[in-house]
Amino acid sequence: MNFWDDRRGVAAQVGAVLLLGFIVISMSVYQATVVPQENRATEFEHSRAVQSDMQELRASILRTASSGTHTPTVVSLGTQYKPRTVFVNPPPPTGTIRTEQLGTLTVRNALADVGSTPGDDTPETDDFWDGETDHEYETSALVYEPGYTRYEDAPTTVYENTLVVNQYDNGNVSLVDQATVDQKNIFVVVVDGELSRAAASNMVITPQALSTATTTIRVTNNTSDEPIQVDIPTRLSAAEWQSNLEATGDYDPSCDTDTKATAYVCNVQPGPDGTVKLTFESNTTYQLRMAKVGLGSGATSPSTEYLTDVERLEYVTEEQRYQFVVEARDKFNNPTTASVRAESQHNGVVDGMEYVDADDRFVFTYEAPNATTSGGQDLINVTYDDLNTGFSPENVEDVQFDVTVRSASGGSGGTGGNDPPSATIESVTDNSECRGNNCNGQDYAEFDVTWSATDSDGSVQSVDIELIRDGSVVDSTTVNSYTDGQPRTTTLRENGGHGEDYVIRVTAGDGTDTGSDQTIETAG
Repeated sequence: MNFWDDRRGVAAQVGAVLLLGFIVISMSVYQATVVPQENRATEFEHSRAVQSDMQELRASILRTASSGTHTPTVVSLGTQYKPRTVFVNPPPPTGTIRTEQLGTLTVRNALADVGSTPGDDTPETDDFWDGETDHEYETSALVYEPGYTRYEDAPTTVYENTLVVNQYDNGNVSLVDQATVDQKNIFVVVVDGELSRAAASNMVITPQALSTATTTIRVTNNTSDEPIQVDIPTRLSAAEWQSNLEATGDYDPSCDTDTKATAYVCNVQPGPDGTVKLTFESNTTYQLRMAKVGLGSGATSPSTEYLTDVERLEYVTEEQRYQFVVEARDKFNNPTTASVRAESQHNGVVDGMEYVDADDRFVFTYEAPNATTSGGQDLINVTYDDLNTGFSPENVEDVQFDVTVRSASGGSGGTGGNDPPSATIESVTDNSECRGNNCNGQDYAEFDVTWSATDSDGSVQSVDIELIRDGSVVDSTTVNSYTDGQPRTTTLRENGGHGEDYVIRVTAGDGTDTGSDQTIETAG
């Protein structure tokens, strides 16, 4: 038997070696191509998830800004690759989330006033919002930066100025609509605090309400040549901000309300120090809301910046008791705690602060002096500073009421006159708004009602201004101190009322009789 000619064992060995080599090559190819592709898909899905998390966080920030509600939001900083028995994954990818200082947001040329009505509508608020002072606010962005191994062109996702933006090497893509401008509504939300974390796990972020936007003030430009401007510190270009405003229907380059009646930003251009300047149409009244939200640690609450009147005293009857109401506000126009004091300069008596109401307003009780001994006049000074040194009605921290004191024999003080008073609605300005397609629940009815009341013997004691829908009063204001014949403007509002029919009723009373006037208006 010739064993040299037998090749069966060699063939088996060669086959086994070839098979093993094929398996090794296949596994190597799988490890080198398929595993990275699958991991890239995992990273891509995580990128989409974290973009959704950032949008949820943005919604939480805006809720906190509007209502003070603290809503924790989970942000997935990293992810896990799928487990493998034979093949090898790289370490789990981490992500970094951090706050970054954007710069200074500035509001320019804004005067606290209702441009469509005569006279000075808010004489105390416009000590602070005087149309001349630039109001500056430091703000930050929240930046998520991924640390993927395979998804190399993944975006950095940023929250800033009510936007969530994906930032790529060649530009930015907005994931949500801007909420800074909505027709005639301006909503400024600044972010404070320091936050920084890198991890492959989840992180819970809870926005803190440092100044909740509970107050809306009305502002207009100081002159037609100096329109309201808002300089926004931003990572976006002016062209990208213009595109965002066009997407929400808030950009009108003609600066003409007749051309596009729901758009009021008429110029967007680069501003100083990395800002974009928004210029608003002139001779229009805007609703300004502002808030400060904290993220992480080190955020600070704003201090008191000015004092304003909520319920004024103008006309009183001798030796009767009245209430007046003031409010201390921060630079965001929202109520703050303060030590507020008041005194009468002549013979009236201010008992001191009676209480702080549910809206953090300071309520005082005033007893009018004798009309003869006071000369028919009294001054009430209110401040959170010093009543005895440097008090001036022009100071932002000071409020003064110039009170006319009338004799009880003139028919006031609850005795009534011989004739009933009369009330007149002089004009109604409709400021109602409908936002988005079919309003989307984001609408309201709002009217500026200019009215006056008279009595033959000057005995008007109180005036009720009411907004009525379907027979029910949905908003009302009572004026307890009023000078006969003087026009006054009152704002009445109901959320969700765009397109509804309303009765506006003004009723004057002298303690015995009443007189009223009313009109029917359709909101919008």
